[in-house]
Amino acid sequence: YAAGKAFFDRRAGLVAAAVMAVAFLPVFYSRLALNDGPGVLPCALALWASAIVLKTGSRRALLAAGACVGLAASLKYSDGAIVVAVIAAALLSPLSFKEALKGLVLAGLISIAVVVATNPYMFADWATFTHDLDRQRKFAAGAALLGQPERNGWLYYIASTRWALGVLPGLLAVAGGIALLVAGRRREAIVLGALIVLYWLYMGSQN
Repeated sequence: YAAGKAFFDRRAGLVAAAVMAVAFLPVFYSRLALNDGPGVLPCALALWASAIVLKTGSRRALLAAGACVGLAASLKYSDGAIVVAVIAAALLSPLSFKEALKGLVLAGLISIAVVVATNPYMFADWATFTHDLDRQRKFAAGAALLGQPERNGWLYYIASTRWALGVLPGLLAVAGGIALLVAGRRREAIVLGALIVLYWLYMGSQN
């Protein structure tokens, strides 16, 4: 709600909160002992901070966004992709390029510090961490998972939106992105769209 309101207005925030409250995938994962559910919180907070950075150029919000990115990545590595929104917001904000770059470097250092504080084992036994991560990567790339037939990754992630989020919310999200571009609100479209498109391109490229 806070992120939607900060980017647009109170109505957008209420719609965002309503969708997250009833969409299948967030609700399903929230009732299981998985890291997917908790990982949503720092991602939402990072988007909230990104909206503030985009609108005001707040350095404090940029540093807070860095902390949120670190927490998101610590809970679920792929959630670290939320950094795309933070970077885009900083570069498109009222800050000068030099100020934005300096703020992003500091935010990056804070992000790393948060990862170290919340996931110290990763660094305490780096060899085991990298071995297990590579093992997981190879498994995901080569194993046929039960109930998940082989298919094109990019098409899979588009098709999965039908049940993960819902057909109507998915179509409205695409329409909303187009409406932002038509209405001249390109900064918001880039911050939110770049995150979605780049994440989809990367995840879809996996086997």
